[in-house]
Amino acid sequence: MPRAQTMPEASLPSASRVLHRISLVWLVPIIAIIATSWLGYRALAERGTMIEIALLSAEGLEAGKTEMKHRDIELGTVEAITPSPDLSPVTY
Repeated sequence: MPRAQTMPEASLPSASRVLHRISLVWLVPIIAIIATSWLGYRALAERGTMIEIALLSAEGLEAGKTEMKHRDIELGTVEAITPSPDLSPVTY
């Protein structure tokens, strides 16, 4: 009668072995991704509310330069000027 062969048991690596396999070089891109994500979130959170105003003429308006004011309080800057499809009013 043949002898039953025993199969070797599998063993999982210990936690310390797994940590040694992960190089410390990977910390640099991980930290860069976290920092970039944080800065992107802050930029979007602090941007403020976008509004659109329709006027009959865009005379004197320049995207990126013209400031919007109400009662001598600066509200923002004109970011883009877009003509309407029928070219009557403009939206900024």
